[in-house]
Amino acid sequence: MRTADTPAGAQPATRLSPADFGYTGAVQLPDLWDQLTEPHTAVTFAMIVRARQHTRDPDLRAEARLAERALRAKFVEREGVIQSASFAERVIGGCALTERTERAGRREVIARRLHTVLNSAAPDLVALEAKCGTLAENAVTAYCGRPTLLRQLRTSTDSVFSVMTRVLRAANELAADPPPDRPRRAELLKIAADEYAHAHKQINAGIQREARFTYFQGTLLGAVATIAVCALVGFVSFRWWGATVSTPAFLASTLFGGIGAVTSVFQRMSTGRLVLDFTASRWQMITLGSVRPFAGAVFGAIVHFGLVGGVLGASISDAEASAVVGFSAVTGFAAGFSERLATDMIERAGKLVVGDAASTAEEDRAAEHTDRSQR
Repeated sequence: MRTADTPAGAQPATRLSPADFGYTGAVQLPDLWDQLTEPHTAVTFAMIVRARQHTRDPDLRAEARLAERALRAKFVEREGVIQSASFAERVIGGCALTERTERAGRREVIARRLHTVLNSAAPDLVALEAKCGTLAENAVTAYCGRPTLLRQLRTSTDSVFSVMTRVLRAANELAADPPPDRPRRAELLKIAADEYAHAHKQINAGIQREARFTYFQGTLLGAVATIAVCALVGFVSFRWWGATVSTPAFLASTLFGGIGAVTSVFQRMSTGRLVLDFTASRWQMITLGSVRPFAGAVFGAIVHFGLVGGVLGASISDAEASAVVGFSAVTGFAAGFSERLATDMIERAGKLVVGDAASTAEEDRAAEHTDRSQR
């Protein structure tokens, strides 16, 4: 009989039984066998941990071992080969690293994943287990899909797996009978937390380093495009705006604004102050980086026109040509290098313009009042 989920013309999946996996005795672990006998049910690592826990019971050992073996086989079929695995003895807990080959478009890439389970009475250890899972997922997000970064992916996930084994050892010792005294308990928690903090620092540094390199690639591409745009705008200025715009000074301000933006990105990369969202795709990060030099050129142009118009201080339009070009280059670089500086300049210009308008209005009202008095 065909079910609603079975395609027309296809044979329905056959439900298996424990005997198909080599177990012919009385079923005492139906919850485990249900995961195996249903053909479309996904096996999780938690099921393997549960089966392993049942092997400690002499009455369930034979059945649990067969179930665990079958669960492992189905788990590997879905998640990939288990590279490393560790299990707790006194609590329900374990961790495993799996690796498999996936297709990404036309390429084949290596995918790695950390699987963790921990049922402990120590909330600090449970929190560390969740953090380890997140840290491993961050490494997968940053490195997976790029063959050149396979080494970083494996090193990072291996590091998190090592931390998780430390967490499992601590959970085992805390569950001992009798439990450890308070100083030993604090020591176990501190050791696990310190190891996680060290791995977190190292892995995040590597992830940010890769993200910054990708972002800087986009910045360099954007710098080339910005130079081309500035050259085009400079030609238009020379051809049609020559009477009102000083083309050399304008070009100096915009070009050095873009250069200042590139220098700012490089300087923040070298000091570690450039923190990026590594969850964005590679092309998104390159696109964002390419916009940075263009924004610097725009800031440079705004500051240049503000100086020429006198809204940022004394006008430079009456100075010598070489001085105007040099000053425009310096101010353009400063505006592109620091978005905050450019924003402050623009805000100052706005205040000056508003202040001048308010002063003019006040003078007009005073003059009108004087005329009425004289009359």
